[in-house]
Amino acid sequence: MEKETKMKIWKSMAAILFCSGLILALGLAGCGDDDDEAPQMTCEQALEQFTSQDCQAQASANVNTLKTCVEACANETCVDNCLSAFEGQLPACKPAVDFMFDTCNQCWTNCGDAFVLCLDGAGTGTACLTALNACVVGCP
Repeated sequence: MEKETKMKIWKSMAAILFCSGLILALGLAGCGDDDDEAPQMTCEQALEQFTSQDCQAQASANVNTLKTCVEACANETCVDNCLSAFEGQLPACKPAVDFMFDTCNQCWTNCGDAFVLCLDGAGTGTACLTALNACVVGCP
């Protein structure tokens, strides 16, 4: 049960990290500011925003802090708080991250789940972000 909770939390965090820190940037930037409404975008547009230089730069700058925060957590609430703080540092990734990982395709969702597991495991946050970006870009 705790692993399922961590996976859900990490899925959200992965989406946020993915938007903000893709090191494999494709180059287009976009911004969203209303997380409560369904974004008016396609999955292709979400990927463009997620892989934008601005999103990737923000994610890269904050991913190691996120990893440190998550590793110190003993419960799901703590991980949720870490993810929320991280998300607040990634305005260039909104609303693409949530839209991509929750709506677009199962492959991207799986990438997000793997990212969360990576953050709670070995390696650096940067390595986890790099793996996330490669996974997302490799999805059909």
